[in-house]
Amino acid sequence: MADENKGENSLEEARARIAANQAKKEAIAEHTVKEGETLSHIALEYYGNAGPTYYTAIYEANKDVIGDNMNVIKPGQKLAIPPKPETEDEE
Repeated sequence: MADENKGENSLEEARARIAANQAKKEAIAEHTVKEGETLSHIALEYYGNAGPTYYTAIYEANKDVIGDNMNVIKPGQKLAIPPKPETEDEE
């Protein structure tokens, strides 16, 4: 059973990498992180909204650059800014 879970995790990881690569291809901008910035600050700058939907979209598109902790971004990191996420209240 452990082997089955390992396969599922690998498939989920592969799907996440594919989605992140697609988001980078469709990026509307590239942002270089400055001292003191957070993903919320960056989301507010590009989308006009600092809510979880928006900063999470940036994180998911750049997980390979940022790492496993979305709360730790470093000055100099180059982040792809994906298109603004659609939310239910915007449709």
